[in-house]
Amino acid sequence: MEVEVHESGLVLSKYLPDLENKLQLVANSASFILDVRLRMQARVSDYKTLVSNTQSWLDSLLLKMEGLEKGGCISCKQKVDKICSISQEFNTDGDNKLSNVRDTANDIIKGISNVDTQMIEDQLKGLERRFSEVKKRIVRKKSCLETVKTGLEDFYKDLNSYVEDLKQKSMNCNALQDYEVSPIEIEMTKLKGWLKEMDAKKTTLNSLDRRLATIQSELEVEELQKAQGELADMSKQYASVCDGLKSNISLLNKGLVARKQFADEVENVRNWVKRVSNELSESTTAPLASSDVNRKLNHLKECEKLVEDFNNSTFRELKKDATNLELECSPEKAQSLRDFVIGKTFKAFINVFYKQWILILGYFNRFGAGFA
Repeated sequence: MEVEVHESGLVLSKYLPDLENKLQLVANSASFILDVRLRMQARVSDYKTLVSNTQSWLDSLLLKMEGLEKGGCISCKQKVDKICSISQEFNTDGDNKLSNVRDTANDIIKGISNVDTQMIEDQLKGLERRFSEVKKRIVRKKSCLETVKTGLEDFYKDLNSYVEDLKQKSMNCNALQDYEVSPIEIEMTKLKGWLKEMDAKKTTLNSLDRRLATIQSELEVEELQKAQGELADMSKQYASVCDGLKSNISLLNKGLVARKQFADEVENVRNWVKRVSNELSESTTAPLASSDVNRKLNHLKECEKLVEDFNNSTFRELKKDATNLELECSPEKAQSLRDFVIGKTFKAFINVFYKQWILILGYFNRFGAGFA
């Protein structure tokens, strides 16, 4: 018995230290492996949280985009501003978030089983596909809204340009402003040109309606009603300006007849005055024989009667027609016409004619008295 105990003690003293060391190594290895496992599980858990947070972030972007659909009660410009903000957020933060998930996944895959590796790779591929889909949706929506915004802006730009053009034509469509033929002919040519332009603008007007129809599916009800209302107002203004142009062209045609008639009257008066003035001039310069005295005097009396008839008929009608034309002229042209007929032109010309006639008549009166 003593021998066995002694031998057992010898064995323990010989092998126990080495055994204890080995057991400690096993314990340390087990602790290390367990610690690695725990850390890896923690990292896997963090990875899952990271993926979940990234998915939630993508969900939040899509939720923001839902507010950009028709019925969101915000204007097209506001929608473009919002989608630009969403796009900027995606482009700024998206790459970092996806890279972080990739780096974490690659780091984890090195220390886990093939089964877990496959799971993480599938999650990563699914997240990458969703990133790609969200990016495409943002790009498409941004492009669509920017196209609609540009189309609406161009619509209003052209609409306002046409409205301004209509206003200018309406304001400058004053047909009868002059008493002469040439300005009226020029004005009529201008208005006829404008009317042709208006006919061409009818096509443009129709194109505005078609352009609005192509973007109306993305416009809010209030935006569409506003655009349609302004387009309808321009259509009414267009019709009004066309009617005004046609009416003024008709007035110009009538006015042109009156002015041509007035011009003919003026020319007839000038020719009459010139003819009678020449006859009187001949009476003063031609050699006068004694037998021609009474004949010359009688001729002057006939001229006197002609002048009186002219003043009471032809010239009076001319002044009457001029007065009627004044009502259709601008204030400046009306004054010019009065000066032309009554003041500086015809009246002065007629006064010279009368003075000439009086001088000739006095000459012949004196001559006749002396001859008698």
